[in-house]
Amino acid sequence: MKQILAIETSLADGSVALIQQGELQTGSFQSDRLHNADLFPALEELLPARKKLALDLIIVGTGPGSYNGSRIAIAAAQGISLTYGCPVVGLPSFLAVPSVAQGKTHTFIGDARRQSYFAISLAQQRVQGDLQLLESEEFSTHWEQFVSPFTFEDPARLPLSEEQKKMITLKIPQASELINVWHQMDPEEQASFLKKSPQPFYLRPPHITKTKKKRRY
Repeated sequence: MKQILAIETSLADGSVALIQQGELQTGSFQSDRLHNADLFPALEELLPARKKLALDLIIVGTGPGSYNGSRIAIAAAQGISLTYGCPVVGLPSFLAVPSVAQGKTHTFIGDARRQSYFAISLAQQRVQGDLQLLESEEFSTHWEQFVSPFTFEDPARLPLSEEQKKMITLKIPQASELINVWHQMDPEEQASFLKKSPQPFYLRPPHITKTKKKRRY
C-alpha cells in the first residue's frame, strides 16, 4: 500500500492525515488566519524529523474556501515533496466531505462574493455538470434543484428563506477523506490529476490588477 500524506486547510478547521503501512494517523487544528503557524506543528507530529519515512504521494485540498489557506497548503506540500521526492496532487476540498467521499448525491452551495452565489452538483465522488454562478434572485429560484445541499460557511449568508436555510447542512472537509477519494479513483483518473500542478479552486477567474503605467514628464 502506498504511503500518502494529505493536507486540508481550506477552512479554519484544518486537518492532516498520513497513511503508512496500512495505518492511518490524523491531526487537526483550528486557525482563522494563520494557517502556516498551525499547519506546521500538525505536520511535525506526523512527519517527525528524527524518523525516516517514505512518501509516495501528497494530496492537498484546493478549496474553495480560504484562498490563503489553500495556497499555504499547496506551498507546504510542494516543499515536502522536494524532501521526499514524491508528486503532489490537488483535489477539490468538497470531495473531502465524508458523505461525498462515500458517493452520495449532494449540491455544494455557497457565497461566491461580489453579490453572486455558486452551486456545484456532486454524485459518485464526481462533479456533475458545470459550476453555476448565480445572482441572488437566480440562486433562490434554483433552490428546488439543490439535492441534499451543504455548505462550508454560515447558511445565513445565503439569500434563502429561514426554512430553506434550516435544510442546509454545514460540513467540514477532512484530510483523511482526500486519501479515501484518491484510493477510489481509477488509474486513468489518477494519472490525469498527476499531470496537473495543484492550484487553488477558483469560483471565477482570479482578479488581476494591472500595474499602472508610469507617467513620462
